[in-house]
Amino acid sequence: MLVRTFVTILYLVAVGIAIVLQFFVPGLAVVLLYALLGWFIISIFVYRLPVMGRPVFGRGTSAAPAAPAAVPSPLQSNPEGTPLTFCAFCATPVEPGTPVCPVCQHPIPVF
Repeated sequence: MLVRTFVTILYLVAVGIAIVLQFFVPGLAVVLLYALLGWFIISIFVYRLPVMGRPVFGRGTSAAPAAPAAVPSPLQSNPEGTPLTFCAFCATPVEPGTPVCPVCQHPIPVF
């Protein structure tokens, strides 16, 4: 579990407790409102800290390192492009190489 997840759980618990306290101790409503508002503002900065991406409970040294993700090969592109057989705007079928749609007059893109 990441620190970010742990702080979010604590955050939700605190909001739940504040809501319950407002029903049982209405005199604290203003104080709880300002406390939650302050927490909202502080959390904007807290969630951006680098420590938020670390695990809460440290992993032992026996844990195997993660395997690197497979990098896909780049797509091969055709220098002339691939003409569409339909209009991308109105879906009218057109012959390959048609520069402009005969129905809606939009240019036919080449990918």
